[in-house]
Amino acid sequence: MASRDLFYSTQKDQIKMHIPFFLYFTAMFCFYKFTYFQLGIQIAVILYFGLLLIKRRLRVTKTQVKHLLFYLVWFGAFVALMFLSTTWAYGKLETARTLLIAIRTFAIGFLIYYYADSKEKTLSIFLSFVMAFFITTIVIYITTPLSGWGSEHFFGVAISQQRNSTGAVSAPLVVLCYYLHSCYGLKIGKFLSVYFAVFTVIGGSRSAMLHTVIVVVLSLFLNEKNVAKKAKKALALLLIALGIVTLVYYVPFLYNIVWVRIGEAVSTTLGIDVADSSTVGRENLKEVATLMFFQRPLLGYGVDGVVCFLSDYSKIIGEEVKAVYSHCNYTEIAACFGVVGLVIWYVPIIKTLISSFIFRKNSVWKMCLFVSLLGMIIHDYSQITWSTHLNMYLLFIVLLLIRQECQQGATEGINK
Repeated sequence: MASRDLFYSTQKDQIKMHIPFFLYFTAMFCFYKFTYFQLGIQIAVILYFGLLLIKRRLRVTKTQVKHLLFYLVWFGAFVALMFLSTTWAYGKLETARTLLIAIRTFAIGFLIYYYADSKEKTLSIFLSFVMAFFITTIVIYITTPLSGWGSEHFFGVAISQQRNSTGAVSAPLVVLCYYLHSCYGLKIGKFLSVYFAVFTVIGGSRSAMLHTVIVVVLSLFLNEKNVAKKAKKALALLLIALGIVTLVYYVPFLYNIVWVRIGEAVSTTLGIDVADSSTVGRENLKEVATLMFFQRPLLGYGVDGVVCFLSDYSKIIGEEVKAVYSHCNYTEIAACFGVVGLVIWYVPIIKTLISSFIFRKNSVWKMCLFVSLLGMIIHDYSQITWSTHLNMYLLFIVLLLIRQECQQGATEGINK
């Protein structure tokens, strides 16, 4: 109990880390570049849960069946579509690990949905994920020279992490960790909230910074019903924003990675000045992927379709476009898997979001989950979610937490 008291300010609703998942997440995230080591720890955690499965004599509760069916209809069907698409894929990329990553994340996701038959167990896995990611960020700081902070080519690259994917995780954790403190008494929740906000900025991902702003603003205002208090929060938020803007403007490091880069992106997007090659390049990629979708709208070009197509038609829009993925979940799924892929991926997620919206007023934690999922869906515009273990595990957990909260809310409604 003594060790738990270091983490919790109250004795009720405490969340205890799930050590096997914590060890797995930490090893996977910090040793991402070592493929065989990854495979080894993945086999180890599968064997561990396999033994638990045998002890349970393959029995599952009705609740588990519902969540597992959701998982299979959603991500299981998506992975199956990816696999089937190899039969009609435009090309084959020898170095690609897209399908392999999807299959492996599917296996771990299945374990999460099987094991977490209660909200308490899911929160336990979530805390394990948060602490593993915290350790990963420390390793990123240590392995990235100060001159590489905020740089796409250096930040996190030493351990094969990337600032956009780490930023897509740290942004929602800003609000999730705060509400772990207020709802479950996690002492370090507020610290982690501020820490992940700082990490997001230092990483330099503009989309992650915008993501952070969206979830923070929404969580502040949607969780407050009193109009007068909302006005006070708005004023406080305005003052904080002015303070942050002043800090960013006058601190050289922040000025370069935040002020300058955001200014360039805005100028480029509005057509005032083509100042940011990254923004131009990514918009070109989305344009090509959209064109591909209209050419094969039903099933698309198959797994890795965008990068393979661009390797042959790099000048399809009149200028050179680098043969990479489209950096957008919407366009990547549309181009590679067509309408079928979009339906399989987004219909279950949107339905979960709607359910979350319906029950959002039941508690501040439910509101936090709704805001977090909404922010992740918006962030899909600038990332491919299913391409990394890091992003997918967080999405698995958030979706499962929402389903469990909604199920609890529905039960409470019936009892009333």
